Amino acid sequence: MRTAAFGFFRASRDVGPIIQKKLLEFSAQPHPVDETRTVAVTDDTKILLRNINHETDGDFLLDFTRMKNVSGIDLSDFSGNEEKVSFPANKKPAEFTATIFDCKTNVLVIHEMVSGVSASMVAKYWQVIISDVGKFRFDPVFEQRAVDDVMKSGAFSKFSLSLAHMGNESRLQSLGLSHNDIADLITKYASPNISVTLSIDPKASIATLAIERVRELASALLGLGKKHVKRLSLVTEDEEGRDILVNLLKDRIMVREDLTADERTDLTHDARYRIARRVWGARKNDLRSRYKDIN
Repeated sequence: MRTAAFGFFRASRDVGPIIQKKLLEFSAQPHPVDETRTVAVTDDTKILLRNINHETDGDFLLDFTRMKNVSGIDLSDFSGNEEKVSFPANKKPAEFTATIFDCKTNVLVIHEMVSGVSASMVAKYWQVIISDVGKFRFDPVFEQRAVDDVMKSGAFSKFSLSLAHMGNESRLQSLGLSHNDIADLITKYASPNISVTLSIDPKASIATLAIERVRELASALLGLGKKHVKRLSLVTEDEEGRDILVNLLKDRIMVREDLTADERTDLTHDARYRIARRVWGARKNDLRSRYKDIN
């Protein structure tokens, strides 16, 4: 890993105040030694909030742990001597994920890794921890140009996606997608790889109605991470009827930070926190200005 990638997401509802209240409550308590801050986000994945840092003015640096549900790992040396290391029943390999949540804008900045905690997992975490927070999702934050292109149109003529390494429909169902959605295709055809293109007349009334559903679907799929989502794009039309391609993978805000030689082999907690703060700091004023009047 030569770079650390951080994605920007925003809650679909104004959950900042209620999450801030819970974080301040957690911060005032001794760090627990039980599972009160641990949530099963899927049948075989648990995550916990391992560290809370209250930043300067309404944002929090939150460090999550994702436990891998494996009983052991195989080891080998270069001569082919092999052995298996087994883990105790109550301890599993862990992946740490640094995030920053800004309660003023509902923006989540998250270190994106294949085996780390995802934005959709963070949303599920708070829905379990805070019983009255209600359902919400973290939608990707797009560059302003892409936002303008989609919002000016309000309709789409084509929506394309390509998914890989899905295994079964459970991953999509965990995002809230029912058998009436793409999950049904995986179930019927037992295919781990799926490519779909939806085309529609952008002048038809259904196109305007469908744009919000497409946004929801795109946000849910982006929550799966780069291992599974290979293509995700939307075609809209400008005022003169010309096609505008919005690449939902490339046009979302993603910042890549180069790692030092030492960080490539051992990315310490301090280094992860420092990079997360730097990434958020570079975009903080812009995003707070963008969302200052929007809940």
